[in-house]
Amino acid sequence: MRTRASSTARRPGLFASATLAGIGAVGIALIMMRLAGDGGAAASAPPIAASPRTSVTSEPSGACRPTDTGQEVLQAPPSGVTWQLFGGVALPYSATAGPLVVEGSGVARCFARSPLGALIATDQLSARYLLSPDWRTIVRTQVVAGPGRDAYTAWRSGQRVNAFDTGYAQVAGFRFITYTPQCAVIEKVMRAGDGSLGVFDLTVQWEDGDWRLQLQPDGVANPPGHDVESLDGYVPWSGI
Repeated sequence: MRTRASSTARRPGLFASATLAGIGAVGIALIMMRLAGDGGAAASAPPIAASPRTSVTSEPSGACRPTDTGQEVLQAPPSGVTWQLFGGVALPYSATAGPLVVEGSGVARCFARSPLGALIATDQLSARYLLSPDWRTIVRTQVVAGPGRDAYTAWRSGQRVNAFDTGYAQVAGFRFITYTPQCAVIEKVMRAGDGSLGVFDLTVQWEDGDWRLQLQPDGVANPPGHDVESLDGYVPWSGI
């Protein structure tokens, strides 16, 4: 049985976590998320190692033509990926797998229908629906419709505070559980500020020509996770 948070400041947030220690016992629903007054930007976020900036534009949807078509599940870090901070979280970008379009509202879209496209989409969508100031647009257009989306929208709409006293976890690795062109379930390893590691499953589905984030029925992005001691058995995947 999942433990439900008792405070309105506590709610599902894969990336926003002061610590991941012990999270396996209580589940992701007890992680506290931080939404800073500037829309989630963390003033003390560590710098990303210098890398070429991926070109993303606000093009009409007709310009969405990702070229990555490989269907082999990734067993090693993909090449050609760069990282940029969004709300204090390092997110991946690929010129071939997306997101090829990033709009002013914070929507990042146009992902390849491939394992790499699904991998990047899980990172992008699960951070942006929490941290974007225009979260409503992201949830409406990039989250699979159903009880999970309704539950998250209802909870988030009732929040009157936009700052939580925690730091951000960063993605550290991944492992594919399943992949088809219709659905991908990926284990993500997150590293907290104290170095502890937690593993959580994220699911994306292919709908209307792009990947959409699938939420749990109670609005959580993922089922309860568990701690790990190292990245053994996972593909290293990190921008910080």
